[in-house]
Amino acid sequence: MKKIVVLITTTVLLASCASAKIEKRYSDINKLYDQDKATEVPLYLLKNKEEYDGDNQLLYNLDLGTAYFNSKQYKQALQAFQKADQLVEDLYTESVTKNVSTFLLNDNFRAYQGESYEQVYINIYKAISYIMLGNTESAMVEIRQAHNKIKILESKHEEELLQFEEDKQKQLSENTEKDKPDNSSTKQSFNSFPFHDSAMLRLLSAILYRSDREWDDARIDMNKLKALWSVDGNIYPFETPDVSRLNKRTPNDSVYLDVLISAEKIGVKKEVRLDVLATGTHLVINNQNELGGDIEAVPFPSKQFNFTFAMPRYIPAHNKYNRITLQVDNGKEEPIFSVEETDKLAHHQYDSDLVYNTTKTLLRAAAKAYLSYKASEEAKKKDAVGGLLLGAALTVGTAVSEQADIRSWRMLSNKWLFKERIVSKGDHKIIIRSYDKRGQKILEKTKNVTLNDNTIVYENIF
Repeated sequence: MKKIVVLITTTVLLASCASAKIEKRYSDINKLYDQDKATEVPLYLLKNKEEYDGDNQLLYNLDLGTAYFNSKQYKQALQAFQKADQLVEDLYTESVTKNVSTFLLNDNFRAYQGESYEQVYINIYKAISYIMLGNTESAMVEIRQAHNKIKILESKHEEELLQFEEDKQKQLSENTEKDKPDNSSTKQSFNSFPFHDSAMLRLLSAILYRSDREWDDARIDMNKLKALWSVDGNIYPFETPDVSRLNKRTPNDSVYLDVLISAEKIGVKKEVRLDVLATGTHLVINNQNELGGDIEAVPFPSKQFNFTFAMPRYIPAHNKYNRITLQVDNGKEEPIFSVEETDKLAHHQYDSDLVYNTTKTLLRAAAKAYLSYKASEEAKKKDAVGGLLLGAALTVGTAVSEQADIRSWRMLSNKWLFKERIVSKGDHKIIIRSYDKRGQKILEKTKNVTLNDNTIVYENIF
C-alpha cells in the first residue's frame, strides 16, 4: 500500500514540475521578444532541446520553426517546418498501422500529433517562407498541400468517430454491470469536422495567381475568400478586409504592395477537474460549467459511485493590440484588418470537439474508476481499513492517469492581417503602428522597400 501511495505522489510531483518548466520556457521566450531579441529565441530553443521529450518532437520543431520565421531566417524555418510536417505524416501513418484505439489511451501518453488547424498552419508558414525567399512555385505547392490536408483531416475525423463507437461498445460490455438497464448502445451524435477552408490559404493563392496573371484562378480564390465571412461567421466575426482587387491589373507603372502582418500569440489550454456521479445508469458531470459547454448524461450501467477526471479548456488569447495601422510614404494612416485569427480557429475546434472529446475521456475514466471501485469494495470485505486505503489510492491513481492534455503550438501567431495598396514603382517607406485600447501607441516599425513588381511585405509584431 505504501508503495502505491509513494508512486502516485511521485507521479503528481513529476507532472507538476514538468508543467512549471513549460511555463518558464514560454515566459523566457516572451521576455526575449519583449526585449526585441527575436534572433536569440532559436538559440534558446536549441540550447533547451532536451526539455521536449520523445513525445513532443512535433512541438519542438513547430516552436523552432516559428522562432526562425519570426527572426526572418526563412531557410532554417523551412527545415524545421519540413521536419514537423514529416512528423505529422509519420504519426498518422503509425496510428493507422497500429490501429491505436481512441478509447483506451490517454492523449498525454501519445506523441503529440497537433490540432487540425496547427497542421494546416505548418503549410501556411512554409508558403510565406518560400514567398519571402522568392520561390513562389514552392509556395503554391504548400498551399495545394494544405488544401489536400484539410480533406484528409476531415476524412480522418469521420474514421475516428466510427472507431470510437466500436471501442466504446467493447469497453462498456467488458466493464459495466450486465444486470442494469442498458441504453449504452445508442449511437451518440457528434459534430462534423470544424472547418473546411482557410482565409489565409485563399488570400496567398489569389495573390500568387494574380502575380502569374492567372486571372480566373485568382477570381475563384478571391470569391471563396469572401464567402468565408458568411459561411463561417463564427470563425471570421471581424470586419472583412478589402480584397476586391485580387483579380485586377494595376495601372501602368504601378504595382501592388501587399502588407502581411502577424501579431500576438494564440491562446492556451488549461486543465479543469470535473466531478462525476455514476447514478447506476448514467454518468453525470456535476460541474460541467467548467468546460464552457453542455454535456448530456452519458449511458453507463454500473453501481453508484463518484470519481473525478480532467479535461483541457481553451483560454482565448489576450489582445495586446486594439488597432494596427499602415502608412505608406506621406499618405494616410489606415487600419489593417484581420484575414484570419488562429485563436478563433482554435476556439471553434474546441467547441466543435467538446462533446466528443469529453465523452471519450469520461467513458475511459469511468471504466478505470469503476474497476477501482469494485476492487476497493472487494478489499473492504476482508479488511475495512485496508479497503478504504486501497480505494483512496486507486481513486488518486485514476485521477493522475487522466490528466488533461494541454499541449499546443503556443508560439503560433494569432492575428494575421492584410492591407493592399497600389503604389508607383520605386522606393517607398512603410510605417506600421500598433495601439492599445486607450489609443496609446505601443509600437512603430519603419521599413524601406524598393518595388519593381507586385510585392508581399511581411512583418511580425510581438
